[in-house]
Amino acid sequence: MRKIPHLLLAALLGAPLVLAQGPLQVLILSGRNNHDWRASTPFLRKLLQDTQRFDVRVVEEPSGITAAALAGYHVAVSDYNGPRWGETAETALASFVRSGKGLAVVHGASYAFGGLQVLGDRHVRTGIFEPSWPEYARMTGARWSEQAPKSGHGQRHAFQVKFVDREHPIAAGRPDTFLTSDELYHNLRMQPGARILATAYDAPEIGGTGKDEPVLWTVAYGTGRVFHTTLGHDLSAMQSAGFRATFVHGVEWAATGKVKIPVNPPPAGAVKVQVVTGGHDFAASFYGLFDGYADISAQVQPHPGVFRRDFRQSADVLVLYDLIEKLDDAQKQNLRAFLESAKGMVVLHHALADNQDWPWWYQDVTGGRYLLKPEGSSAASTFQHDVDLLVRPARSHPITAGLGPILIQDE
Repeated sequence: MRKIPHLLLAALLGAPLVLAQGPLQVLILSGRNNHDWRASTPFLRKLLQDTQRFDVRVVEEPSGITAAALAGYHVAVSDYNGPRWGETAETALASFVRSGKGLAVVHGASYAFGGLQVLGDRHVRTGIFEPSWPEYARMTGARWSEQAPKSGHGQRHAFQVKFVDREHPIAAGRPDTFLTSDELYHNLRMQPGARILATAYDAPEIGGTGKDEPVLWTVAYGTGRVFHTTLGHDLSAMQSAGFRATFVHGVEWAATGKVKIPVNPPPAGAVKVQVVTGGHDFAASFYGLFDGYADISAQVQPHPGVFRRDFRQSADVLVLYDLIEKLDDAQKQNLRAFLESAKGMVVLHHALADNQDWPWWYQDVTGGRYLLKPEGSSAASTFQHDVDLLVRPARSHPITAGLGPILIQDE
């Protein structure tokens, strides 16, 4: 990600940054994390800017911030988990929030400056069991602990996030729950004054605590406001409609103490696209595929979350970008009910290897199957990497109307 030269210069020299009146000014603190900050930070920035409520800048060297450099902003967003910044920068951020400004904390930043020292994109246990920056825990409402019961998370899975404080502006007007697929943090040491907005049940069978764990909360820090979400492990998790809405509203509330951005349903008449991923690597740029289309409302959910329920009313078309060999009987029933209700489906690339044990699927639905292993007289399917392909339309169809030959390099 490119740095913002004038911002960095202002930060390093301690000069005040004078910004025009209008949108809320946001500074995202990034540059280190044991998560993929190079993907998550641009996504968070785009989420905010797309509302037209925020003007967002990014700094990748937070150790250079000063009180003067922060003065022009309404709210800071931490997508950072790395080495400490030093007294000047740390004091500047704490004073910024305490003076009436805002801070929003996302996922990996939940355990910054504690018992895990981040080095580049990996982390090592330091043996330091108390937070190395205690004020950060007080400011953000929780601290990560290496002492029993250790803070951590079970297996990533799909779970319901339940609002337990319906009076807060961030929660107002929302459904009682939303479904997401993410890491669910547990055994965080919540600090006095944290106002818990939402929790999620941490299932013991997948390494959880068997308790409802805090997921979203706020903190009054001095006269400032802090919004903390433990959600957002990666771009897939951030694509959740629940994450997107609560993050945007949480940042707005941290900046102003109010939420004015509407809880928007899909635009009237928009095609509701349900994307399913999982089981195969893919480039993060895939998540931008549906951006910029006013008549498309897309959300992503990793396999098998969407198939666990009847999703006929929530989607018009299913886009498969997964590679899952089997579904259980209940999941098959929900998928079949969707397709037989005159809904649509797009099967992308490796998803042709889905549902290897379901003849109805590959005979009647997809019209073909990538064989992962030999079957009868048929050998396993194969492929070549990085081949220049000249793809030509084979017949007249609305999908290919007006297209000539397409040159692409692919498998």
